[in-house]
Amino acid sequence: MLGPKLALASWPRAVRVVPCVLRFGTRAEEVKSWVEGVVLQHGFCPWAFNSAKLDEIHYLECSATSQQQVATFLRSEARRLASARPWTTSLVVCREVKEWEDFDAFDAWVLNSMHDLDELVGLVVFHLYFARWPSLAADVVEGRQVTSYYEESDGRKSSKALPATVQCLDPKRVGVRRIGLRFLDDGVVQWVPIEWLQGCGGVPLLDNVLHQAPHPTIHLIRREDLDSVKEGSYGTVASLLRRNSDYLREVDPPLLLREAKGAEQRARFDSLEESFGAKQCQV
Repeated sequence: MLGPKLALASWPRAVRVVPCVLRFGTRAEEVKSWVEGVVLQHGFCPWAFNSAKLDEIHYLECSATSQQQVATFLRSEARRLASARPWTTSLVVCREVKEWEDFDAFDAWVLNSMHDLDELVGLVVFHLYFARWPSLAADVVEGRQVTSYYEESDGRKSSKALPATVQCLDPKRVGVRRIGLRFLDDGVVQWVPIEWLQGCGGVPLLDNVLHQAPHPTIHLIRREDLDSVKEGSYGTVASLLRRNSDYLREVDPPLLLREAKGAEQRARFDSLEESFGAKQCQV
């Protein structure tokens, strides 16, 4: 059984004001500039044009200071999107929740706390310190036994990790940032995200740059739109991810941050340039 999971992001163009917002034209504008200067300019998501043509992509600044309040706002926005026309989408900037200054805490909350929205929208995470995707450790080779989470029948990550053997490392077969595993308990083969393996991660991949927006941001994508993309075949999506990963090898990654307009992101440029120069991140 093969179980690839998909996570797509698109780029917004217009800014929309709703009741739960901060000052207009500050953080939402910075995220908008980042998306237009990075995601759009470099063509990282071709499906974004569907939303752009309709002028139905919205930046919202949520003023909530607690995770529970943000959850309430996201549920309201998800319901609105569910009844909107195709390719309408929203990016919600959540800068006021102090705990979410830490990327891991923000990422874990979004991944684990909003499953009740699965039938309405898909959620994609952006954050200044996004670092979800590691490279594989050098000693991970085909035939090695590892411990990894697996994909449940509903597409979610399992609650426990199981022993497995490495079957395939070729990204052209299993996809970018994935590994082919055969689980020892039942012999099932799955293509799982590398970050699901325990104790096998290396340094951060350059791919993380694609999600390093100026502020903690949650992108809500209509489930119907995501499903229509998946119906176009997993191979199409996998090819795009490989294209994006290869493209990052050809450009200067800090250049992507120069093109973004967020003040904090510009301030972070020097340290990232130094990190890339020291080869702390791999391709």
